[in-house]
Amino acid sequence: MPRKTISPQNKVNPLQRMFGTFLRMERTRLNLSSRTVADRLRVSDTYLRLVEAGRAALNQSLAFEIIEVFADSDTQTHEFGTISFNRLALFMVGMHWVGAQMAAHDEGGRHAVEDLGTRVSDFQVFLERTNGYFEPDEGTPEQKRFLEDIASPAVGVFLRSESYGRDDIGSLEENVLPSSELLNLPTLNIDVLLALKEELKGRSFVHTADIASRWESQHSSQFLAVRGLYVREDLIMKQDNLDLFYYKYLSEKRFADIQMIFMTDRKERDLREAFVKGVNRGREKQPGLQPLTQVEINKIHLRGLSQQQVWKHQKMLDRIRSGRSTTGASPKPYDAYWSFETHSGLQIGFVGVLDENADNTRNLNLRDSVVKAREFKELWRRVNADR
Repeated sequence: MPRKTISPQNKVNPLQRMFGTFLRMERTRLNLSSRTVADRLRVSDTYLRLVEAGRAALNQSLAFEIIEVFADSDTQTHEFGTISFNRLALFMVGMHWVGAQMAAHDEGGRHAVEDLGTRVSDFQVFLERTNGYFEPDEGTPEQKRFLEDIASPAVGVFLRSESYGRDDIGSLEENVLPSSELLNLPTLNIDVLLALKEELKGRSFVHTADIASRWESQHSSQFLAVRGLYVREDLIMKQDNLDLFYYKYLSEKRFADIQMIFMTDRKERDLREAFVKGVNRGREKQPGLQPLTQVEINKIHLRGLSQQQVWKHQKMLDRIRSGRSTTGASPKPYDAYWSFETHSGLQIGFVGVLDENADNTRNLNLRDSVVKAREFKELWRRVNADR
């Protein structure tokens, strides 16, 4: 089979080249010579020039030196704050991963970055913002302009924004302690926080309806899929519930679908009609929220189980609704199981009775969340095969 031809541009690691342009642009704005920066990074001037051209990569161990070199500017390019170590580390790991993929599979840079985006949602957002990089020919003035005018600032935003890719930055900042403030805390306070972390290990998170609805709204851009198994329809369809939950993630372009199974014998069309009607009633009470569009409705998939199907899949239904995923003695199954799958592949699972007592809701640990998500997918497959 003939080897596929890869264009010269695709042979260059795109993340590496954009990062190199960012470093060159920052160095220029800081009025630093390449020799000065190279000395501070402990590399040769020639090597730094290769890095800035996208032809070489800086070692990840230089992350702190990079922050120190480029964090002392008061120009507008630093209006988002200094470079975050966490963000820089993430970008550098992603950059090296893309390079390894390109070398191992002899594939183009675009394909490798797209593959990275399916694994880490932040890189999917970054790709959407810098997709124009792949349009101009290699070495053209158009490519240089894109790198300097679009790609370099995009790298800067990625490296400085802890809430990158979220639309709810303001609301998050009210609830999250910024890392800069954490660093300014007295060390005894840090000790108290660490002790608190240890005390909280293993405790269930109190997930009231109000907290849950705020959490879902704030993180809607991160969700890929939402799944649920419910003993009764009213656990979801009750209007009081749908007045709190607006299912904003349905409008996200990258959100795949909602999959819900109800252990009541009712047709899919009737279930979806009741669900959509209830959601739209709730949205009417919120300024700025529009009724569900047909595109959003098409992402909603609800299944009702006949009594025969309940008997047929009883063991799996009980396992999914139980408070544990392993075999052996298990408490009585909960009324509901639901989970959120994020673009980064994280499974966030819950089981609960869904009454007014928040203690009856349990946030599953990661192991159980992954196992139950896998079992739900198998149940979904079997239920659809029954149709």
